[in-house]
Amino acid sequence: MEEMRSFGYICPACGKAVLHSRSVFALNAAAARMECECGKEALTAETDGLRFRLQVPCGVCGGHHQAECAADAVLRGRGIGLACPEKHELMVVVSFRQSRYFPGMVSVMRQHRSSRSLSVAPRR
Repeated sequence: MEEMRSFGYICPACGKAVLHSRSVFALNAAAARMECECGKEALTAETDGLRFRLQVPCGVCGGHHQAECAADAVLRGRGIGLACPEKHELMVVVSFRQSRYFPGMVSVMRQHRSSRSLSVAPRR
């Protein structure tokens, strides 16, 4: 069975939760584009073999952010949650197992988007 990684974010254009899965093989082979069904926004992930560069549409502030993570963290790690650098709130989740909890995590992001009560401590 192929190992999969799941990505979730809130589309800043339409406000919907966007969930996509990609195989580890596909993530290593080429850049991945994970588009919202509205067609206005997309998360992209590409690697040079050592690091992943993510271009993330931010459902928190409405902007776009770039993040870099170690390739091992994306491909073999336990999970990543990235915060909006402006609002310090969760903007994207990368899950490493086809977890039954993953859709719930994105749902929590969406519920708290308007209340701004879901906070993530800034990286130091």
